[in-house]
Amino acid sequence: MKSLPRYATYCLSAGLSAGFAASVPAFAAEPHLAPAITQIGKNLGQESPSTPLTLTAWLNLHNRADLDARVKDIYTPGSPNFHKWLTAADLKAYAPTPAEVAAVEAELKRNNLAVESVDAMNLSVRFSGRSSDVERAFGTQINRYTVKGELTRASTNLPQLSGAAAGLVHHLAGLNTLAPRTKAVYPVDPRTKKRLAGIPVSSGEANGLYFSSQCFNNPATVSEFGVNAVTPTEPELGTFSGLVYGTASSKAPAGSPPSCGYSPSEVQHFYGLDTAFGLGYTGSGETIMIVDAYQQPTALADLTTFSRIYGLPAITSSNFKVVNPYSANQPGSLYGTDEETDLDVEWAHATAPGANIVLVEAFSEDEEDMQAALLYAVNNKFGNVLSLSYGYQEFYSGPLALDIWSEVVEMGAAQGIAFNVSSGDDGDLSDYEGPGNTDVDAPSDSPYATAVGGTSIATTGSGGTGPTITTGWGTNIAFLAYKDSGAEYLYDPPVNEFYAGSGGGVSAYFPKPAYQSSLPGTKRLIPDVSALADPYTGAEFVYTDATSGDQYVGVIGGTSLAAPIFSGIWTIADEFSGKPLGQAAPYVATSVGSFINDVLPVAGPANVTAVLTNPTGTTDFSAEELAQPLFTTTQFTSALWNYEAGGVDLVSFGTDSSLTVTQGWDNVTGYGTPNIGTALLDMGAKPKQ
Repeated sequence: MKSLPRYATYCLSAGLSAGFAASVPAFAAEPHLAPAITQIGKNLGQESPSTPLTLTAWLNLHNRADLDARVKDIYTPGSPNFHKWLTAADLKAYAPTPAEVAAVEAELKRNNLAVESVDAMNLSVRFSGRSSDVERAFGTQINRYTVKGELTRASTNLPQLSGAAAGLVHHLAGLNTLAPRTKAVYPVDPRTKKRLAGIPVSSGEANGLYFSSQCFNNPATVSEFGVNAVTPTEPELGTFSGLVYGTASSKAPAGSPPSCGYSPSEVQHFYGLDTAFGLGYTGSGETIMIVDAYQQPTALADLTTFSRIYGLPAITSSNFKVVNPYSANQPGSLYGTDEETDLDVEWAHATAPGANIVLVEAFSEDEEDMQAALLYAVNNKFGNVLSLSYGYQEFYSGPLALDIWSEVVEMGAAQGIAFNVSSGDDGDLSDYEGPGNTDVDAPSDSPYATAVGGTSIATTGSGGTGPTITTGWGTNIAFLAYKDSGAEYLYDPPVNEFYAGSGGGVSAYFPKPAYQSSLPGTKRLIPDVSALADPYTGAEFVYTDATSGDQYVGVIGGTSLAAPIFSGIWTIADEFSGKPLGQAAPYVATSVGSFINDVLPVAGPANVTAVLTNPTGTTDFSAEELAQPLFTTTQFTSALWNYEAGGVDLVSFGTDSSLTVTQGWDNVTGYGTPNIGTALLDMGAKPKQ
């Protein structure tokens, strides 16, 4: 067994690794507007003067450069301050003073704006009032924009207060409503775009028997005869050959496309958690903080059922708490975030079943509400690990907003809190910003966060006990044939599209942290680490249908799944260390081959090919042509799907937009995937007494 490098062994037994982030810059005031709003948005003119607004004024820190240097020192082994975490009292020295907060409050009130709250660290002042009063108070004009169909706002210049409050405000949050979104992705029927149906919990409880863990099956050849989908007068014959995806569940509704999904015990095996559990390390004595948007009334019931079905420790008032600091009163089911909450709490529990969970509910998923909830979690320090499955593009957020996200994360890192944040589900994000334009998600881009990317996992053997094949998550879909009203239609040529994939790339704003010093370029690279995220090789979870009130088991993925999985694993690392380890990314960068397994591209054993014949002749389509868009990807796996239902589709694995899996760090999987069992054994862990 390969041993850990001496440097990495020291880090996990004594704390984390060296070389934390370079100082995060205080961005210049001029580029305060989100580029997407002013460059590609349609300006609808000035906001109505009477429009009610609730916004947050973030105040400037004191001695930011000194704080950055101090945090860097805390994460440098050999430093006398290594892992000497700052306290809330220590951080107060960098926070705005009560006098500065009072000056801001007075200026807001002078302009008919009502102060709603001030956070415990004096970093932010939340207030409400009419748009015209906000404009007068901050010396700006607020315009309305539409960006890709979404309505948002931006100011025409840097908003600043006057009088004694002049120069105290760093950023005015809440105008930009291009909000963070959940990073959950579902397996869908390619043609209808409808997610695959869940299975009623009442159909029976048996570990791993809701959805099969057999995602790939022996190759097959299928022929379809019909007409061209584009020119229906032309007859068409198609022969398709290749690996077959999915296994039909006997409990799924009739006609459901075959799929697959892993249970907790199977995922635990993938990451060596079964070994850790056998040694007695389950996260006991630790707490995972999870921040989600809106209220989730069924979170407790769904988590309780999930735990019962899969034989996990029972949920009690001691190991699961919900905190609603801003009186969130709208259910997440209205906004599609309820199942995100289910996913987060269930898979944190599945990977660290002995840990406590504190769910912090933000008032909404808007920028200012999510930032406030994160800061609340940090200020109260319910635990040493925080999992966040929300994000949005740097391009849409702007440098000052990015600075606030990173400021909150840094406050956590200074106290030994590990922020594990989803890296995104849309690959290089070029679909959002146009060909040739790529982007990364905030706040996973913060040098103080650990950005968690995604993988696809295939098993051989039942119960997830056989060898596994892991590659980067990236899914393309090809439409080959379909049936409609008894008639058969074939696509000639086939139609291809990118569906989803692990987010990654280069930050446009943040400098490269020291723990990435061996990587190319000068900017922060994303992700750092990865875990299961592909919804087509996804994980089972329990959710409540908002309409019927019935509970279902479904399959889900996205880096929303990867983040709580890694958070559970890192919680066990904290437990083993006996003290908080803080941010994971620096350690991850030094421990490939022990705690971290490099992820490589995988070539399928029988990728799908096609032969199409029409009156003008016969055309052969290679596996590469069918699996487009491939960009620079040369190794991937593709499989036939759903051909027994009268249609033929292709689903690919390892095809993540322009991002590519390579040896070593890559922009799909980071440094690789964790195996906590291997790491513990390498360090000579004995059964916990």
